[in-house]
Amino acid sequence: MSNSDSDKCDRIYGNTYSGFGGYSEGVNVGDFLTIDPNDLALSKLGKTNFDGAELTGTGDGRAFIFGGQFPSKLVEADKATGAALDVLPLNGLEINNGAFAFAFFAGDFYFFTDSDNDLFNSEVTHLDYDDSDMNGVQDLTVLTQDAPLLVVGAGVSTCAPVLPM
Repeated sequence: MSNSDSDKCDRIYGNTYSGFGGYSEGVNVGDFLTIDPNDLALSKLGKTNFDGAELTGTGDGRAFIFGGQFPSKLVEADKATGAALDVLPLNGLEINNGAFAFAFFAGDFYFFTDSDNDLFNSEVTHLDYDDSDMNGVQDLTVLTQDAPLLVVGAGVSTCAPVLPM
């Protein structure tokens, strides 16, 4: 993800998964980590409340985590420590330990989940994160129940716009 709005150089961030059982949520169960772009050294920066979560960034340098259970959550994370800066419960959007991913584009998030755990199709959900429709609500809307593929990862260009186009 971009280092900042003015520094488009990027760095890789992630969240650990223990590999035991399904993805889970609990106090300090995961590690927030980064990979140094110069020497490729892996560093743990802090703890998160997710054992298995996805990360994405924005062109202005913010880091977001998508994980959790009942409900899943969108968390803005401090890139230096992994600490939660803001937590938005995503009521009605279940991860269910199937494939899941998310991406940011033009002020909004797009979530790809295998909510019915069929291992064939993804549900695509849009979050109007920046309230660009100006209704005072960060609407969460299912765009399609069964996209014709299973999305297991999503990426965001550091050049992707951060504001609606």
